[in-house]
Amino acid sequence: MATTTQPNVEYSLHSFDKWKRIMERRQVRAGTPSTTESPEHQPCQARKGLPSTLKLLLLGAADPSSLLFVFAGCTELLVHIYRLVRECALDSIKRDGVYTATLLNISFPQPRGACCNMMPIMLPNAVCGSMPSDEWKSTIPTRYKQYIPLIEACPLMEADGGKIGYLTVHESRIEEDGQSQRRPGLHTESPGLLQLTGSGAGGEFTEPVYEGGTFLWGGGHHVQRKCGDERSFCLRGNFEGGIYMASTVGQSCRVWNAKVTDSSCIGRNGDIEHLRDVLGEGSMVGANELVWMTDMTPHESLPLPKGTYRQYFRLVTSNVSAWYSRHSTENELGIFPPSSVRIIDSDKFAADGSLTDRHSQNELHHLCDSLHSAVVGE
Repeated sequence: MATTTQPNVEYSLHSFDKWKRIMERRQVRAGTPSTTESPEHQPCQARKGLPSTLKLLLLGAADPSSLLFVFAGCTELLVHIYRLVRECALDSIKRDGVYTATLLNISFPQPRGACCNMMPIMLPNAVCGSMPSDEWKSTIPTRYKQYIPLIEACPLMEADGGKIGYLTVHESRIEEDGQSQRRPGLHTESPGLLQLTGSGAGGEFTEPVYEGGTFLWGGGHHVQRKCGDERSFCLRGNFEGGIYMASTVGQSCRVWNAKVTDSSCIGRNGDIEHLRDVLGEGSMVGANELVWMTDMTPHESLPLPKGTYRQYFRLVTSNVSAWYSRHSTENELGIFPPSSVRIIDSDKFAADGSLTDRHSQNELHHLCDSLHSAVVGE
């Protein structure tokens, strides 16, 4: 039977979370496996070699067709440029806070091959001190009702109660060795700054119309409150908005307790692979662990061995800027995103190749333009 909890319960970032992160770091350094490691999957080895941005600079300086070729032979200058770029990257990341947290262990239902992505549903309408109404359960199609206990386990705040949230369920087997079930590569759920024009957009929407602004995919922030008196008190945390997720396979997802604060540093569709060098080690998510994070929290889905069966659950809260109709599942019960959410009918992955390649090309293009202008005097 699935583990459930009242959505209005206040969770604290208790000492276990801190202990767990410290132990994971020590175990990685010592080369010993984490206690949450799934027997189905061994964690990936840490990446080695030159930092990706420095490698990009050095390769450009060695390529006669690159604008960076003007720096050929100027290795010390390139290293200095890399340090400046790294400082800018560090300035775009905030770490002094709670941007992801492990909440509790949950029980997944028996798999049935269910799959939906960002399907609109009504969120439980929690009122402090009382159980929520069951009306929201009628907005969930029959094939996904077995995930109701997981939704109830998410400590939603009153601000999201009765609003439209977005359910993702993915039950599948890995077909090829080294595949990830979900999107690979380091990314945030929010794509950062997004230009939305009339092209490719449909449906009704109200202000704000995003002509250029931070794209919200659940938002999220952690609020600490004091409990007790001055002589004996503790800090308890509430998770407002954000994203909840869990899977049945340990070591299949890595998250960083950090937040990208500069939206302009986020690449296409949330790609932040270029920030990997400055983020350091992340934390592995264990099997059946319910995790909360913001939509600007770095995370990645990791490669798995062929034959691994994984169940994945995600609940995105109501603060969403737009809904991609081609990549999302319509709710057969007639539940739609609210009129404040822009409906985008175009393919967010189309035309320009892979996410990482597109971002790397744009990053290189802008970097080259700036450096070439400075050197040549244009």
